Amino acid sequence: MINTRLQQYQRHVISIVELFKNVIRQIEVKTEDDDQNDTFNTIKANLHVRPYANAPLRHPRICVVGPCGSGRTSQCRVVAKQYGVVHVDLAPLIRAYQKANGMTVEDIPPEFMSDEELCSVVGRRLSQTDCARKGWVLDGFPKTAAQAEFLRQSHLWPTRLVQIRIDEEEVVNRVSSRRIDPVTCNAYYRSPNSVAIRQRLVQADFDQPANVRARVKMHNDNIDRVLQTLPMVANAVNGNVDFNDVSKNIFARLDEALPTELAQDPNAADGYS
Repeated sequence: MINTRLQQYQRHVISIVELFKNVIRQIEVKTEDDDQNDTFNTIKANLHVRPYANAPLRHPRICVVGPCGSGRTSQCRVVAKQYGVVHVDLAPLIRAYQKANGMTVEDIPPEFMSDEELCSVVGRRLSQTDCARKGWVLDGFPKTAAQAEFLRQSHLWPTRLVQIRIDEEEVVNRVSSRRIDPVTCNAYYRSPNSVAIRQRLVQADFDQPANVRARVKMHNDNIDRVLQTLPMVANAVNGNVDFNDVSKNIFARLDEALPTELAQDPNAADGYS
């Protein structure tokens, strides 16, 4: 009986999705999630819409930027779970690009790829069905003004851009403990349980303190132009504080109405509802 009911649901849900494609949102509920509050919070976040807007409901398009070691990727995972969007991580995309083009597959930081290559990789990923249907949180992109302009020209303008600001010395301290598995290209900040993995971990050249400082400088030299390209949606949070506090501050930035959104409210004088 359960299988029959599931088959009936699958047959009908396709038509329902098509009829309500302008307002529907899809979230994922993982079987290991025992806390129903996680599911509730995701649903609640997806209902956080402006009642006065006549435009079709758009899924969140979030960019989280910050230097290496800022905790950006971990925060993107939390954001993806909170808002039910797709986490678009550049590292596996770059490795897939290297493999598809017959290149040596290695863990190369995105800032060492050309704008043209990185925009091509990101553009293809954001055009895939899951990103179009659920929305996305883009991890560490855009890094340059050219990349930000690419999002604008490609009609992939983010609804929010959050910059994680962190001190250079804090970045160096964090990255100095990172080790790379040359087989899988996975990064480890703590010693893994597997003895085999522990024995083959190495420190990447670009994680050496001098190279980390150069990467931070590269980020700082470009980030202002990125923010100037996307000024309407940009915000910043302090990355030097506790991880959970950073998450809360990011959520606050994502949930806060922008001035342009408030301007659409005919009852703006009465406050945001």
